[in-house]
Amino acid sequence: MIRVRNKTLKELRGLWLYKTLSEYVDKLERATEELEPSFRFSKILNQTISSLKEALQEVKGYYKDTCMLQEYFQNIRETLGDPDTSQKDKQERMGYIYDMILMEVERREPEFNLEECRAFLPSKKRTTVEIMGEWYRLWKSYRPGLFVYYEFSTPVRTNMELERLFSKEKQAIFNRAAKSNVCRIVASRGEDYLRIKYCELEELRSDIIAEYSDEIVRELRAHLASEIRDITNRMVSRSRAYRKFDIDIEKYYQTTKSRSREGIFVGKD
Repeated sequence: MIRVRNKTLKELRGLWLYKTLSEYVDKLERATEELEPSFRFSKILNQTISSLKEALQEVKGYYKDTCMLQEYFQNIRETLGDPDTSQKDKQERMGYIYDMILMEVERREPEFNLEECRAFLPSKKRTTVEIMGEWYRLWKSYRPGLFVYYEFSTPVRTNMELERLFSKEKQAIFNRAAKSNVCRIVASRGEDYLRIKYCELEELRSDIIAEYSDEIVRELRAHLASEIRDITNRMVSRSRAYRKFDIDIEKYYQTTKSRSREGIFVGKD
């Protein structure tokens, strides 16, 4: 679950992890209802559930605050990005959203002073009040010129041709680096690519394949294929659903009925 990644602003990985883990714990609790409490497996499972619940409880406040901030952020984003909304409507909607943000800040911290807000770099140590206060300060600062473009007689290009070409090349690099298969390709073939790119001229002129027998080549190919499969399973084929977790229960826990029929004994502590 921790390795799941997300690059869009529509979903935050931390929120997804909290919700998914909460659902997972609920499924584990339902599964323990039919288990024999005295069995060691049942005790381990209950202890695991307790540990997960404790971890979730520690970050529950952060989860609720992040959900609130995410909702405000999406409202702001949708308002600014709506091409069919007039200048007046956008200003009114944005003003209402930020007034609600200020009300929440003052409710949480009655002594809040907007004049004391300062810009800061992103950090996990910042509180929710500090973040919302900075949001409101930025809105007050940028509001006079934020919607001036509505008054332009014709659309104005914001970048030159050279800047546009640089941006295109930069985005192409980002796209290549952000693809999900880049990581596994680098992990499984990166060493060979570097060797080919940085080898000496004598190495480039030589026939590397001729130096090995067919048997060695087959072994190397089989090893590479096995490594690629392993990396692909860990990095690409990972499921985000986490279904059928009860398979482990069926494997390690035998009910009394099945034990008496099959002669399997599961000892108690």
